[in-house]
Amino acid sequence: MPFIKKVTTVTIAITLAAVMAMNIACSDRAKTETNINKTSGADQTTVSKTNNSVSESTESSSGDITQGPEETIINSSNDDVIALEVMAADFNYSNIVLVNNSGEFVNKITDDRFNNFAPELSFDRKTIAFYSDRDGDYDIYTINTDGTDLKNITNNDAGDYMPKWSSDGKKICYYSDEAVNTDVYIMNSDGTGKIRLVKNDAENSGSIWSADNTNIIYRSDEEGNFDIFSIGSNGNNKIKLSNDEYFEESLSLSPDGTKVLYSSGQLDSTAFEVFFLDLNTLKTSQLTENMSYGRMPLWAEGGKKIVFNSDKEGYSEIFIMNIDGSAEKNLTNNDIEDSLINISSDGYSIFYQIFEEGGGSELLVYDLRTSNIKKIMEVVAVLSDAESIKYEFEALRTGETDPVKIFKFIDKNIETTGTEFADEMVDFVLQFSESELYPFQDKYADAAIQQKIWSDFNGTTDLQILKNSADKTIAELAKETIDRKYKLIGVEGFISPIIDYELYKSYKKFLSYQMNSFIEIMAFESESPSVVDGGVTIPLDDFADRIIKLYEFEEKYSGFIRIYYIVNMLNGKLWTYMGGIDNTPVFNLKNNTIIQERLDDFKSKAQKYKGTRFGDKLNEYLDLLKTQDYKRTQTIADYIDTLTFY
Repeated sequence: MPFIKKVTTVTIAITLAAVMAMNIACSDRAKTETNINKTSGADQTTVSKTNNSVSESTESSSGDITQGPEETIINSSNDDVIALEVMAADFNYSNIVLVNNSGEFVNKITDDRFNNFAPELSFDRKTIAFYSDRDGDYDIYTINTDGTDLKNITNNDAGDYMPKWSSDGKKICYYSDEAVNTDVYIMNSDGTGKIRLVKNDAENSGSIWSADNTNIIYRSDEEGNFDIFSIGSNGNNKIKLSNDEYFEESLSLSPDGTKVLYSSGQLDSTAFEVFFLDLNTLKTSQLTENMSYGRMPLWAEGGKKIVFNSDKEGYSEIFIMNIDGSAEKNLTNNDIEDSLINISSDGYSIFYQIFEEGGGSELLVYDLRTSNIKKIMEVVAVLSDAESIKYEFEALRTGETDPVKIFKFIDKNIETTGTEFADEMVDFVLQFSESELYPFQDKYADAAIQQKIWSDFNGTTDLQILKNSADKTIAELAKETIDRKYKLIGVEGFISPIIDYELYKSYKKFLSYQMNSFIEIMAFESESPSVVDGGVTIPLDDFADRIIKLYEFEEKYSGFIRIYYIVNMLNGKLWTYMGGIDNTPVFNLKNNTIIQERLDDFKSKAQKYKGTRFGDKLNEYLDLLKTQDYKRTQTIADYIDTLTFY
């Protein structure tokens, strides 16, 4: 039977089916092919329809990649669960979920924005091995099936891929580029006792265990073309098992351990066919001749059938056939991309993920006994980096109370989000800081703290001096003040924290003009307060100028997200300026008659700012004062009490 004609020279990574093959099925190609180009998907999730009946197993709820039944944890016996890699809808990252053979959601194992690939359950069904880039490069990890005890068991600067358990659960084989090229390794299940089995300058990968754990079956191009080899788990007795000019991938051992199923084709071609290799006779058999991309072949129904992915009918679909390649049948038969993920241990439940052109995705299970399809969960379309940060920030703002974590998140991500959401993040953290300020000021209100600051540190407001203090209580309090982006001021002989708006100027290039103007106003006010100890501390001309600036801001940015702070400040300054305060009165305290100097100032400013809202407000006030003989009557008192900038 002829093999495969070369269809095109378009790189495999360009096709959607190939993208899914590399990212979703965690194909055992070398690391250079794992980091493929990713395509952009829309951020809308929709319910897909197929030609088969689809039933939903759960109601969806929020999650990171998956909108699965996060609150509904099914109690399943360990022998009927399977770990699945679920790819986000535009292939930017993947997480791991645990389901049972019936397709019921059991547990979300990982829930983050890393690439968590190729989960492999130990034979006692208690531990999952997988590889992930969560520490920067790809390492092998283990984690319990309840999501606890995550361990990096390779923890090196190399790329480590595709862990496979030995049947006794004591060993893991994998391949790694630790020695520059990729080689096959085995190690103990805790990462100790690492042995490099294959030592050459070739690319050696795709390793799986033989049924009796005595050999590792892998593919290598050590003789030029990629072929299948076997080597003893002690590094001896290497045997070449196949001999052709093509690239083998997705090696899968039959349930009886006598055959290896795989797909094979040319690397620069979109045509890969399904084969198996008889380990007793070393005879290879080509099972498909579809001139399409056939990938991820898996043994089904206890080794009696084979399922695989193919785009022979246009879209990537899931097919089943006899082990001799006959009676090939399209199981999914729809107009969307179906990507095979894995099959249950009994070989009757096919787990796969669908990808719609609009960006929606779902995790499904196909029951070979009934031909029914059941939805396990919806999969959230991966967002752009900025949108992803928004998604994470929503979770943070509803549940995080540690200011260090909040500021760290903003510092890390603000440059990616765009101006509008950068403003929103800063607005949130200011709200958070404001809500925490009064309770935090109580810590400084403690008499012992005030006594120490004044007696031991001469009433300093320098937080670095206090932070470096030998007094542990003072040092810790100062550090917390810095972490919260507060500063200290002295008010009427009392040291107290306030928000340090100067620190927010570090975000200037990421924020809108409105937010930067707001921060500038607030920083200036806190650095040079206009009112201290019950009195106006700046010339009245300067005080009036600040009122004008607030009016101008409100007029120009009336829709600004923090406009209410400007309005409140404006109302407060009008009240102070027009009504007076203890140490800067407007009226003579003895006879309640207006102080002539203040009256002259009101008239001067009314003329200076004529035609402005501030000028109009002053003229309104002057007219009312005239009717009251320029005395603080009850009418004047009521006017001042209800004074607003309008």
